[in-house]
Amino acid sequence: MAVSIPVTLLGTVFGLGLTGNTINLISLSGFILVLGIVVDDSIIIAESIHHYKSRGGDLYKNVVMGLKRVIMPVVTTIISTMLVMSSFFLMSGILGKFIYVLPVVVIFALGISFLEITFALPAHLSTTKVEKQRTWFIPVENFYNRFMHYGLRWRYLIVPLFIALLVYTSFFAFKNIPFNLFPSRGATVMFANIEAPNGSSAAYTEKIVIDVENLIVSEIGEDLKSYTSTIGSYFTNRANIEIALTPTSDRERAAEDMQEKLKVLVEDVEGAEKIRISLLRPGPPQGADIEVTLVSENDAQRDLAADRLEEILKSINGVDNINRNDEIGKPRIETVLDFDEMARLGVDYSAVYRHLRTAFSGSYVTDATIAGKDEDVRIYIGNGSNTENFIKNTTIKNRQGNSIPMSQFSTLREIEGEPDYNHLDGDRSIKLTASIADGRPRGRPSKVEQDKKLDEGQSLNKKPEEAPKVSRGPPPSKTIILAKALKELNASVDFPQVSIITSGGAQESIESLQDFLRAFVVAIVGIFLLLAILFNSYSQPMLVLAAVPFSLIGVVWAFYFHGEPLSFFALTGSLALMGVIVNDSLVMVSHLNYIKEKSASLEDKIVWIARGARDRLRPVVLTTLTTMAGVLPLAYGIGGTDVFLQPMVLALGYGLIFGTFLTLILLPCMYLMNYDFINMLGRIKTRFSRKKAAA
Repeated sequence: MAVSIPVTLLGTVFGLGLTGNTINLISLSGFILVLGIVVDDSIIIAESIHHYKSRGGDLYKNVVMGLKRVIMPVVTTIISTMLVMSSFFLMSGILGKFIYVLPVVVIFALGISFLEITFALPAHLSTTKVEKQRTWFIPVENFYNRFMHYGLRWRYLIVPLFIALLVYTSFFAFKNIPFNLFPSRGATVMFANIEAPNGSSAAYTEKIVIDVENLIVSEIGEDLKSYTSTIGSYFTNRANIEIALTPTSDRERAAEDMQEKLKVLVEDVEGAEKIRISLLRPGPPQGADIEVTLVSENDAQRDLAADRLEEILKSINGVDNINRNDEIGKPRIETVLDFDEMARLGVDYSAVYRHLRTAFSGSYVTDATIAGKDEDVRIYIGNGSNTENFIKNTTIKNRQGNSIPMSQFSTLREIEGEPDYNHLDGDRSIKLTASIADGRPRGRPSKVEQDKKLDEGQSLNKKPEEAPKVSRGPPPSKTIILAKALKELNASVDFPQVSIITSGGAQESIESLQDFLRAFVVAIVGIFLLLAILFNSYSQPMLVLAAVPFSLIGVVWAFYFHGEPLSFFALTGSLALMGVIVNDSLVMVSHLNYIKEKSASLEDKIVWIARGARDRLRPVVLTTLTTMAGVLPLAYGIGGTDVFLQPMVLALGYGLIFGTFLTLILLPCMYLMNYDFINMLGRIKTRFSRKKAAA
């Protein structure tokens, strides 16, 4: 069985090379995703062959019988998983291109695994001698058999309890666990956007930048790799600092904790009008979380609506980095010339123009080669930092060569900065963007909140009854926050001439996920038809598919207690979990059907169902233990840490723990309930037929 893993992985790598793909984070995610299914299939085949070999007799005949006994359920599982993973191919946009290699890896791995378990694994097992059955696991099987006798009698209580747990878990997850497609956990780049008062010089802005840089160095410390400051690229009152952090595996603090702490520290920086600290989220390129465009030809209403929406977004907890694309430009000084007075004084307009241009912009003199590059050489009047006082005090030579003060024929007028005018389909528009901070499960404080408690002298080690309750509110949701803001804006009543267009950087990802969900539903229908053909039943496929939602119970509680948000990689781990659970459930139902054909007429239904479930105990437990041994070390950073793969293996590992109880306890009970229901329908049909024949 151990040989199946390297054979499958090496074969998949060969297939990736043929298709022009590479080994990267997403392809590695695919390897982990398919690992549990590959191991499960190998264990199922090997256990069945070993069971038939232990009977004695012809070795090769027993190997073939063991393979034939379970090959159809295994093949059905492989085809079902391929159908589900093919749904990823229909995802559009950047997200679809980002994860394109994921289904490629899974399909390659499952195809090679099918060849390995069909031909190579039986050949390997047929060369070994029949060993005496070890008896250490038999007491466990006997205990489980006795337990199932009681559990099957209480099936009408056990199944509703599982359903109630599923419903409660669903509501709990909706209210307490946030969903971020690509959370900022694992980010290695931060940005500090600094804005000084309008009209500030580059030198003034530089002083603020230096203060912020000192805070960054002192707070981040050893976790800081480098930082780059850019001042005055577009306006002298604005600057940007790009902060590169060390890899997440080399530091203990999360990037979002550093972000929250810096947000608090920069509030004390003097002279700055606005300082925003943001993170570059990992994953495919994304824009702002929230993007609202207000369109109207009525300037007054459009501006008022934008101001009101900005106030609403600022008042919502978890929303920050609010920007709008109509920010007021720099104010400017206009020199108003009195041409009549200039004519009387003999001052030429061209002389005034050249004088002011030389003072503020410089006059071109010649070209010079400096460090191998051709540069313009300009001359300036004054010290290069002239203000409006220069215009008031400077003098211009008239046609007679006399110096005339400019104050005699000019006045200064200050003009307010004008906003940037943007258009959408020919109409003026204002676009507001905002980002939403990653949520934590309710009741789990952030690092900044913990530090604040320590500063206030509160103990974090208080007993539960003494510790103050931490209420962080519901997890932030882009959809909920946007709907709340637009409802409070009430544009249809207060701003009737303003049209609202909502989108955002996550909009394309949402549309891609909607494409995936539609394809996923079609794949589920295809899987149902496959199972209906395999079982020759329409009710038993529902038993297998019912394992999908139940298997997510363990995922939800694992992420809550670990303080993790649900994310894209958590969803991929859940898909891997579903593959393993569906595989075990399918083989369990198939084996119970086999037992039913042999023993249903000879034994009580509880006896043969409990015995059939006991027969599947060993492979189910082996699958759980081997998969957990492979993924949980990565979940806790044993031997290395990867913040992207950790949510995947966390979902797979803890989901499989609960899924084991699901397969071994809930599924036999549901099977017996279905058996009762089918028998009841049969009796009703027989009774109805007799009445019809008698009539």
